[in-house]
Amino acid sequence: VGVLGTTTFGVADTPSTNYYIAPILGYRRHPPNGFLFKAYISSLIPTSTGLPVSLRMGIAFGIAFK
Repeated sequence: VGVLGTTTFGVADTPSTNYYIAPILGYRRHPPNGFLFKAYISSLIPTSTGLPVSLRMGIAFGIAFK
Protein backbone atom coordinates (compact mmCIF):
# COMPACT_ATOMS: atom_id res chain seq x y z
CA VAL A 1 0.00 0.00 0.00
CA GLY A 2 1.27 3.46 -0.74
CA VAL A 3 0.21 7.08 -0.97
CA LEU A 4 1.14 10.03 -3.13
CA GLY A 5 1.79 13.11 -1.00
CA THR A 6 2.95 16.68 -1.37
CA THR A 7 5.31 17.91 1.35
CA THR A 8 6.92 21.19 2.32
CA PHE A 9 9.51 21.15 5.10
CA GLY A 10 10.10 24.89 5.46
CA VAL A 11 8.32 28.17 4.79
CA ALA A 12 10.61 29.07 1.87
CA ASP A 13 10.76 25.53 0.45
CA THR A 14 8.90 24.64 -2.71
CA PRO A 15 6.43 21.76 -2.35
CA SER A 16 7.51 18.41 -3.74
CA THR A 17 5.33 15.44 -4.61
CA ASN A 18 6.64 12.05 -3.49
CA TYR A 19 5.40 8.47 -3.28
CA TYR A 20 5.36 6.99 0.23
CA ILE A 21 5.13 3.33 1.24
CA ALA A 22 2.56 3.09 4.05
CA PRO A 23 2.61 -0.20 6.02
CA ILE A 24 0.06 -0.44 8.84
CA LEU A 25 -0.29 -2.82 11.77
CA GLY A 26 -3.50 -2.78 13.77
CA TYR A 27 -5.78 -4.56 16.21
CA ARG A 28 -9.57 -4.32 16.48
CA ARG A 29 -11.79 -5.89 19.14
CA HIS A 30 -15.55 -5.80 18.75
CA PRO A 31 -17.21 -8.21 21.22
CA PRO A 32 -20.98 -8.91 21.19
CA ASN A 33 -21.66 -6.38 24.01
CA GLY A 34 -20.98 -3.48 21.59
CA PHE A 35 -17.78 -2.07 23.12
CA LEU A 36 -15.23 -1.25 20.42
CA PHE A 37 -11.46 -0.96 20.80
CA LYS A 38 -8.99 -0.21 18.00
CA ALA A 39 -5.24 0.46 18.00
CA TYR A 40 -2.83 0.92 15.13
CA ILE A 41 0.67 2.02 14.21
CA SER A 42 1.67 3.15 10.74
CA SER A 43 4.61 4.78 9.06
CA LEU A 44 5.07 6.77 5.88
CA ILE A 45 8.35 5.75 4.28
CA PRO A 46 9.39 8.03 1.39
CA THR A 47 10.78 6.46 -1.78
CA SER A 48 12.96 9.54 -2.40
CA THR A 49 16.24 9.91 -0.52
CA GLY A 50 16.74 12.64 2.04
CA LEU A 51 13.14 12.78 3.33
CA PRO A 52 12.18 11.84 6.91
CA VAL A 53 10.07 8.83 7.89
CA SER A 54 6.77 9.76 9.57
CA LEU A 55 5.37 7.53 12.34
CA ARG A 56 1.66 7.61 13.26
CA MET A 57 -0.20 5.84 16.06
CA GLY A 58 -3.82 5.79 17.15
CA ILE A 59 -6.21 4.36 19.74
CA ALA A 60 -10.00 4.45 19.63
CA PHE A 61 -12.72 3.44 22.10
CA GLY A 62 -16.43 3.46 21.49
CA ILE A 63 -19.76 1.71 21.26
CA ALA A 64 -20.82 -0.03 18.06
CA PHE A 65 -24.49 -0.01 17.12
CA LYS A 66 -26.09 -2.94 15.31
